Amino acid sequence: MRPPPRAPPLVSNAPPVMNCFRCGTVVPDGTRFCAQCGADVSAEARAGQDEAQRSTDGLLEMARSRLAADYDVERELGRGGMAVVLRAVERELQRPVALKVMPPQVALTPQSAERFKREARMTASLDHPNVIPIYRVGDADGLLYIAMKLVDGRAVDDIIRDQGALPVPAVIAILHGAAAGLAAAHERGIIHRDVKGGNILVDGDGRVLVTDFGIARAMEDASLTASGMIVGTPHYMSPEQCAGRPLGPQSDQYSLAAVAFQMLTGSVPFDAESLPGVMQHHFFTPPPDMNVMRAGIPRELAAVVRKAMSKKPEDRYASTRDMVDAIDAIPQSADERRQGEEMLRTLAHGAKLPRVQTAAAPTLTTSAAASDLRLSGVLRLARGSAGKGGWLVGAALGALLVLVLVGGAFAARAYFGPNGATRRAVRLYDAGHLDAAHAAFARLASDYPRRPIPRIYLGRIAREERNYVDAKRELEAAIQLEPGNPVAMREMGSLMYVTGRFDLAERFYRRAVDRAPNDALARGYLGCSLLRLGRVAEGERLRQQAGQGSWSRCG
Repeated sequence: MRPPPRAPPLVSNAPPVMNCFRCGTVVPDGTRFCAQCGADVSAEARAGQDEAQRSTDGLLEMARSRLAADYDVERELGRGGMAVVLRAVERELQRPVALKVMPPQVALTPQSAERFKREARMTASLDHPNVIPIYRVGDADGLLYIAMKLVDGRAVDDIIRDQGALPVPAVIAILHGAAAGLAAAHERGIIHRDVKGGNILVDGDGRVLVTDFGIARAMEDASLTASGMIVGTPHYMSPEQCAGRPLGPQSDQYSLAAVAFQMLTGSVPFDAESLPGVMQHHFFTPPPDMNVMRAGIPRELAAVVRKAMSKKPEDRYASTRDMVDAIDAIPQSADERRQGEEMLRTLAHGAKLPRVQTAAAPTLTTSAAASDLRLSGVLRLARGSAGKGGWLVGAALGALLVLVLVGGAFAARAYFGPNGATRRAVRLYDAGHLDAAHAAFARLASDYPRRPIPRIYLGRIAREERNYVDAKRELEAAIQLEPGNPVAMREMGSLMYVTGRFDLAERFYRRAVDRAPNDALARGYLGCSLLRLGRVAEGERLRQQAGQGSWSRCG
């Protein structure tokens, strides 16, 4: 959904363009919805925008008048579809503040206004170094506002726009700070709902701060949704948010992982020419393999992003605190941490770092992804979209159904089936595209829950990434599905071997060899397990029987 270039028309009869009132994206004349944010920019809606713009332009004077007793309002700092940010000085304490004021065209119902103030007060109760402090929330003669700390720094989306992909130490520092702030909010029952680069700030000291808690919640008003506004930013919305379902901490995890993907590659994970196209990707398409787009991404960092971007909330982190712990576990030296902090200070002051080389994002093949999905899954999402905003999500899902049917999904599924999908996933794994392979096997495990092979590969990938807890869970599931599967036994033996449980490794390797006598890897590492247990003669005999391989050195 990249907007067209902001170039002047070459001929006088070129089609007129306008800017979306909500996000500023250029949209062609005759367009109904903004491709970037989904706002209604049709001619009918546009007719009311001049009056709304005049009303917003008068907001500065209105704020100066209604807030004069407490604040000296100086100037506008920025605006969006949800709020206008003003710079002011609090008179009593003589400290600079940022005032986030709801513009007149955002006509909240009384219930939404109360919810807005309640959630803002809850956020104000947070005392966390990665959450922007809120000083006050108020209603001045109908003018809703939040007074918060004025941050001298930059938003992450501005940094990416100028810098492109960021160095890994900077990415880890931003990801950790934002996740820590979100975790603190989630532990108080506060869900952000609009995590994106524009709501993550880096101040001059290199500190990461999350802002705009509660504002998206206030926007979940039926009158606003009915007029064409969606809650959240499409490029970063979780599948359940696209479907209009209730949101939990895992939705914020997904959105933050999408920001991390953008920081690492310079591109959002999913893009398309239309809003339904982006939503379709969120529902069905595995995120592109970041290792194809950029070299040198630590596998532990890639694993965090991939897990948090799982399609199902239950496949993400049980809590955002667990996500913070996973980020903490990414190997980093003290020098690398200091470099990350220094990089953030440099970026926050507007300076640039050396460019990170990245490749273009691969073409997303949504039709192939759709052909491997159950139609019932689409229908479940459609049913879940009933309620608030159901018309918009329903339209998007309707478009998906048309794409699936017109594309011959049933014929493709009959041709490929689970075996074809498994072969494609194995090829991705063999080629080293672990992110894409993991997503493909996870989808297979969901679509065909009684097949052990997807679980075996998910366990192998997790073991290779040293995520031993997930590896054990997946392999146990595979063994439960097919207790005699020799590959599952061998993979469980390998997990026990790398974790130092050589007695259990012997047990599983021996079962694998009993069921598949020609499995040289199982036989060789059975010998290695016996050597580790001090049974040298039998161990050497088994290794010799297996021939040459990695087990020759018992690596």
